[in-house]
Amino acid sequence: MIKKEHSRAANPAIQAPLDFAFDPLIRVLKAARETSSGERLAIALERESGGMARYDLTLPSDWPAETVFRLAERVVKFLLWSAGGWRLMLAGPDWLCRRLQCEYNEQGKRAFDADLMKKVYNRSMTVEILTLVKMPQAADAAIAAGGHLDGYRLGFDLGASDFKICAVDHGKVVFSDEFPWDPKNQPDPEYHYGRLNEGLRKAASFMPRVDAIGGSTAGVVVANRIMVASLFRAVPPGQYAQAHDLFNRLQQEWQVPVEVANDGDVTA
Repeated sequence: MIKKEHSRAANPAIQAPLDFAFDPLIRVLKAARETSSGERLAIALERESGGMARYDLTLPSDWPAETVFRLAERVVKFLLWSAGGWRLMLAGPDWLCRRLQCEYNEQGKRAFDADLMKKVYNRSMTVEILTLVKMPQAADAAIAAGGHLDGYRLGFDLGASDFKICAVDHGKVVFSDEFPWDPKNQPDPEYHYGRLNEGLRKAASFMPRVDAIGGSTAGVVVANRIMVASLFRAVPPGQYAQAHDLFNRLQQEWQVPVEVANDGDVTA
């Protein structure tokens, strides 16, 4: 939370009834963008396959240091959760970069965030302080997905109480059904694999063959591996590697291309 007396923005049209000093972060960020003077904090996040997110934040010179830090910390957290990344790079005022570096490590106040990114990317999250000239630029590539109507295809969507599967014959749906399951209470990854495979086989029986399988799921999917998901909340840490490879195992068994993405990404 950032107090409105430090944001240099006009009072909100509607005040929060439980905290009259509360100011939504977006207003504080807008006020920072409109400042005419101040240093710059450059933030970059590297994720899988060399993907890079980059955001530059103007730091108003007349704001208290604590307000500047709180704004910067919230922006870093938002970027981390919206873009993801195992490597956080910072360039800007030394005091600010070092404080952020202390916050975002496995022993800092943001240890939860650092630990989550470690689970997502299978490597410890690092925070580096660089100069502005050495900061990487944004490097993201658009990924074409969907629109393939040729051949015989299976599609699935994994939910918490059921999963849905459809079979598509050259763009025409020939089978569609929902399969109830209880993944969140099942500690054995073989349960998840077996139930999904059972549903896929039923759908496949309505076509002469299967050319490809596509799916969506809640959770974080990296390189076709489901790294963090509530579907596996009961799976013990010692068996989670087995759960990670659910979709790659399907590809090996079915011997066809299998592509899976986060359900929000699929919707977008």
